Amino acid sequence: MTRVVVVGTDGSAASLAAVEWAARTARAHELPLRVAHVAPRPTAERSSGDREDPLSGHAARERMLRAVCVRLSAEHPELPLSWDIMTGDDVAGCLAWSTAGSELLVLGARGEGGFDGLLLGSTAICVLREASCPVALVRSATAGEPSAGRRTRPAEVVLALDAREPDHEATAYAFGEAALRAVQLRAVHAWDLAPHHDPWQPYGPAEADRSRWETEEVVALSAALRPWGAKYPDVRLIPDVRRLSPAAALVRASAGAELLVAGIGPGPHGPVTDALAHHARCTVVFVPSARRHVNGAAPSGPSRRVRQ
Repeated sequence: MTRVVVVGTDGSAASLAAVEWAARTARAHELPLRVAHVAPRPTAERSSGDREDPLSGHAARERMLRAVCVRLSAEHPELPLSWDIMTGDDVAGCLAWSTAGSELLVLGARGEGGFDGLLLGSTAICVLREASCPVALVRSATAGEPSAGRRTRPAEVVLALDAREPDHEATAYAFGEAALRAVQLRAVHAWDLAPHHDPWQPYGPAEADRSRWETEEVVALSAALRPWGAKYPDVRLIPDVRRLSPAAALVRASAGAELLVAGIGPGPHGPVTDALAHHARCTVVFVPSARRHVNGAAPSGPSRRVRQ
């Protein structure tokens, strides 16, 4: 099956920023790009409180997708393009794209949290938890993603890594992206005192203990990264141990980054996924763990597909 990059769009500014990011990514990976849209199922009556759909009608949605593809063809003439419309539920549509030979599913995110048009609120989290391929949430320039002119450090990919339980799929993805982009890779491992120190003790831990525990975390991160550094000798690797919550450490590290890569495993999402989905200051790629669908069936998609 031909591998493709799929990007969801509804014509909004956030989704068009995702389309442009997806086009550049597809070119870099030498993959075709599919521009996709989920149309709601038609209803017999519209409630007086419902918002008017700016893309009312199937023909209007086709025109929107064709216009996006025409612009992309002009800007990226060598990029193979197709478009796809599905009718149904947003989550089911995105999950169907993620299982149909997709190398990457790309979606647009608002800077203030939440998602425009295609995805709203908890819908995005459902997609992240169930998708069969990596999912990129793209921040537009207006959402605060730093431009090259405003960088305060060299261009880099940030990897969210638990040195005690490293996610191999996310690690491989991050190293591959850093090598492809020819940028440094910052591997962020967060830790706190809770596993080491009894909170009921009347005094805090001694400085010597703090130093020893931090050294242990540094050693653990170095050990987790060692085989990957050997596999990618040309990638400049920055081990970064931070005594913060993982969510806080990664959101801070995202400021100034070109891309942040995080693993997402089976089961309910946690605070780190929430924090990165809503507050990361750069584009985030969530890479599913190999354990995710071991015991689960592939999700089914919505109805009435129209594809070019």
